[in-house]
Amino acid sequence: MRYARYGGAVGVTLLSVLVLIAFRASVNLTTVALCLVLTVTVTAVRWGSGPAMAAAVAALLCFNYFFIPPLHTFTI
Repeated sequence: MRYARYGGAVGVTLLSVLVLIAFRASVNLTTVALCLVLTVTVTAVRWGSGPAMAAAVAALLCFNYFFIPPLHTFTI
């Protein structure tokens, strides 16, 4: 049950990223960052600090990889 919270936190973050990718043409980096922070905050309120840390790491990596130029690299 405990590990399901971690998987759920990462899953919710990835779902948010997929929605943001679908609207990539109409959102800017600030909007993406705020949506990911909201996802991590909701995760922290719902499941606690451990799953929120997992969601934060997933959000950071996805933000860098999918939204910050150069795209599809971990180089800023």
